[in-house]
Amino acid sequence: MSFFRIGKRNKKKNKKEIQLKEQQKLKEQKKQSEKEKEKEKEKEVVKTNEYTIKKSKETKQYLETYFSNLNKSSLERMKRRREFEENLKSQNLPKKEYSRIRDEFYKKENAQNRLKTKKLQASDFEILKIIGKGAFGIVSLAREKSTGDVYAMKILNKQKMIKQGQVDHAKTERDLMVTIDNPWIVTLYYSFQDENYLYLIMDYIAGGDMMTHLIKREILSEEETKFYIAETIVAVSTVHQMGFIHRDLKPDNLLIDKRGHITLTDFGLSKGYKSIRKEMEEEKEFKIPEKKKHKNSTTNKKLRQKAWKARRKLAYSTVGTPDYIAIEIFWRKGYSETCDWWSLGVIMFEMIFGFPPFASESRRETFQMILNWKEYLIFPEDIYVSDEAKDLISKLVCSPKDRLGNNGVQEIKNHPFFNDIDWDLVEKRQKEPLYIPEVSGITDTRHFEDFEDEFSSDEDDSLLSDEDQKQLEKQDQFAGYTYKRVNKQRPKVFIQEWLTNFEQNEKKKKKVRVKKKKK
Repeated sequence: MSFFRIGKRNKKKNKKEIQLKEQQKLKEQKKQSEKEKEKEKEKEVVKTNEYTIKKSKETKQYLETYFSNLNKSSLERMKRRREFEENLKSQNLPKKEYSRIRDEFYKKENAQNRLKTKKLQASDFEILKIIGKGAFGIVSLAREKSTGDVYAMKILNKQKMIKQGQVDHAKTERDLMVTIDNPWIVTLYYSFQDENYLYLIMDYIAGGDMMTHLIKREILSEEETKFYIAETIVAVSTVHQMGFIHRDLKPDNLLIDKRGHITLTDFGLSKGYKSIRKEMEEEKEFKIPEKKKHKNSTTNKKLRQKAWKARRKLAYSTVGTPDYIAIEIFWRKGYSETCDWWSLGVIMFEMIFGFPPFASESRRETFQMILNWKEYLIFPEDIYVSDEAKDLISKLVCSPKDRLGNNGVQEIKNHPFFNDIDWDLVEKRQKEPLYIPEVSGITDTRHFEDFEDEFSSDEDDSLLSDEDQKQLEKQDQFAGYTYKRVNKQRPKVFIQEWLTNFEQNEKKKKKVRVKKKKK
């Protein structure tokens, strides 16, 4: 009996121990579950905080930009009106003309002030003609409906910018044009966005771009080349002084204004160097060519010119070209502002000889030639070029460590090729150009390529991933993109243009009166 009781007691004891263990296990599981819930809550709080911090930064950025522009706008308006009154008085005009020009100036001034307070949208502009096309959008000649002012309007597709990793490029381009305010850089007046597009409203430079000019002219004289290269040096150095590097300097980014001077822009419509290099590396059997010199004959030159002429006409397309990109950018080992001077040397070569030094029938070959630039930088013998010009090109299209400009832009200015250049006149845009484009009016587009005058929002769109689409919907990537310049009007220019138009109208009226008398 005692043995049976002991066994029964042990069973009860074991049962209690099992129950206690199970209870303990349940408690531990409950604690673990509570800990996991706490962790999840903490993660949610962190996510919420990150989103809040991000939104706070964006709001702060927007408010700082808004109030900075507001203050700048007020000061600039006072300065502009004072300048207008002083210039107008100095003209000694009759009272009637004085009143008319004054009324017209302030009428336009008020219209533009109203425009600054309005939220801009694409429907505020009428597209007159497409003057440029590229991988991410178009550039058009557009008229602002309320003021009648004419601009170059750049429209960029957000989906394509995100998919191709060009968001930072779009922001940098906008920031550069906002930061730099001088006649060498195309003026940005407004930037805004909608659900699908980014818009940049800029000065319309009616003389066209250097690429179109070169297609028409084939080659330029050394004197013309010297003028354009000197002005481009000053333009690019102003970009460098503000802490920017162009990286994509080429003839289609050099605009010629109606007075014949260079204005620098970056339409940013062709593929960047990263995508070009990626495509080259994805080519089957990609390899660097053997280091042998190509034939330097007139026949070879003509073949290269023929190939490059066709290539130049595709420059506005989605194809893109590596012809002007410095070798160190392809190396991916870091680069400095001197990469722009390599591009300048390539442009100078093209102006004189009619084609870039590394032009070929395919981008793959061009890429390989740039990597082996020592073997392929050859000067054709059938065009006379001064030793100074050849020497300058050789000291720009070379290894970064040997390149002119490493010790500042003055190094380039001091080169013997520029011995007869008055840099003071160049910097003031007072050196007389050898070519002045014929421009009949503010909507004259004869100096630009002809494109289909139709812009389809669905054209060549590619679908985004779900993640990219969410980012696009949030609009976070393009926060702070909106910008409005204080005012477009320049008092002195306004007065000169008004008086010119007035004189022309008076002459026409006089001719009409003479004809009537004869009858």
